[in-house]
Amino acid sequence: MSCFLGPNVSLHIEHANQALQQTVVGAPDAYSIGVVLNEDTYFRANGQNIGCEDIFIVPPGCTLHLRSPEDGMILAVIVSTKTFERAFSVAPAVADWLLSLRDIVACCRAPTFAQRLRNDAYNALKTNALDSRFGQNQTLLGEILVNSLVSSLILEWGNGVEFLGAKLPRSFSRFLAIQKHTSGATANTIDIAAMSEELSLSRRSIQYAYAQEGTLGFGAYQRLLRLHAARRSLSNPANTDKSIGDIAAEFGFLNWSHFGEQYLTAFGERPSDTRSRLN
Repeated sequence: MSCFLGPNVSLHIEHANQALQQTVVGAPDAYSIGVVLNEDTYFRANGQNIGCEDIFIVPPGCTLHLRSPEDGMILAVIVSTKTFERAFSVAPAVADWLLSLRDIVACCRAPTFAQRLRNDAYNALKTNALDSRFGQNQTLLGEILVNSLVSSLILEWGNGVEFLGAKLPRSFSRFLAIQKHTSGATANTIDIAAMSEELSLSRRSIQYAYAQEGTLGFGAYQRLLRLHAARRSLSNPANTDKSIGDIAAEFGFLNWSHFGEQYLTAFGERPSDTRSRLN
């Protein structure tokens, strides 16, 4: 769900109905501030665990690697660079810190600010939907939201913000390298020994990276990626001339029975159900 409060501020809420790994590139001219909406739920942002007491700040054009748990909900407030930096001009120390981030996603423990962010975003959404006065002037509502968030972050900064880490943890850097290496693979198995040698990583390091950064083991994760690729192919109208078996084999599933069972477990429907929606 998205809500635009004038040209410089927007709110975005995302719900993951299943565990999801995604890479998001921030807008080139805006800062993004994210917070978890569920209690007792942890996302993973650039290799750092993010809970309901934490926030992450994505500078303009920066890359965020986000792992969402099943049924996880996250809120992001997007503010244009000029609006954000102008609002923080009253606090030079905080403004200098924001400018110093450049291409680094900042993950911070800031419980008061995180709760304020959730409350202010909820109030902005409610007011925008119900109050006709602000409904006709969304820009004003966006300015009120930004000013509230800035004052709250300045107060939290004064009390001391705990940084959870700015650079990518080693296990996550390895995880990204492995993903890049295997991104085009469609075979039923991947030669871990060859990959280990090419990436200069031991098998143990590969398994540890997935244990730390993934919800599945290396083999199960790769199989899930291939299942998603097969699902996209089955949903593509350009592939109606291909049989389901041909598509399964294309992505390394040579046993039709096993493919059907794994597909049903992953998506709650059979491959034929996915294909039938094209008719």
